[in-house]
Amino acid sequence: NSNSLVAKVSDAASNNVILSLGATDTSIWNHYALVRQNNTFTTYRNGVRVAAENRSLNLAPSSGNVVIGGNVSLGSNRSVNAYMDDIRITKAANKIVLEF
Repeated sequence: NSNSLVAKVSDAASNNVILSLGATDTSIWNHYALVRQNNTFTTYRNGVRVAAENRSLNLAPSSGNVVIGGNVSLGSNRSVNAYMDDIRITKAANKIVLEF
């Protein structure tokens, strides 16, 4: 689906977690989140859990790429055609334990 997004997290050993962010309604604003709690990675769209996977990854600081809105391995022709606002990457975020 051309309106589907995924979140991918990789460690230095090329171990991956790839989770769906679900189909996207491009006519409205959407909120996406990727949360890691212990070894569980969970994606949310508009506050509703979409997918989760339990995987142990060593996400130590590195000089690797951080890509938001594209796919570094597939080239620049695989970018997201969208507006983005309020992008945050944090080590510790507010803890929201309920869907909203």
